[in-house]
Amino acid sequence: MIEGKEEDLIRILKEIHEKDKHAEQPLQQILWSSMFIRDQINLEGISSLQLQSLLKNNHKRILLIDVRGAEEARICHIPGSILIPLPELISDKYLRQLRNTHKDKIIIVYCKTGIRSLKAINALQNEHIHAKHLQGGITAWNVASISNQN
Repeated sequence: MIEGKEEDLIRILKEIHEKDKHAEQPLQQILWSSMFIRDQINLEGISSLQLQSLLKNNHKRILLIDVRGAEEARICHIPGSILIPLPELISDKYLRQLRNTHKDKIIIVYCKTGIRSLKAINALQNEHIHAKHLQGGITAWNVASISNQN
């Protein structure tokens, strides 16, 4: 989380939640995944602002993987990402492919709020594949994008 910006983040998340009453997860789940999980699990994460900078300056070195389902990805996605739903990503086929063909890439995975991407990172690291997860998922990405526009 951005230091000193907790109140702003909570306010923005509440605004998003108010606009999308049919959100799949309540505000508490969004806050829990973005603040609690990343502090409890020793997995390398990347903030939305860091990812925006990487994509701007080194997009050819990034392999950005969306581990959500196809329906979720149709709603919104990060430009340049590829869709590999979590059950497929952690299959032997994709793990072998990532291990053998993307050694020179910075692998970053994301989902809606960060929970599935943490599961993906755990599976990748168990196979000795270095990867990072987008902290707070696409929800945090959207919040950062809105903040950058203001």
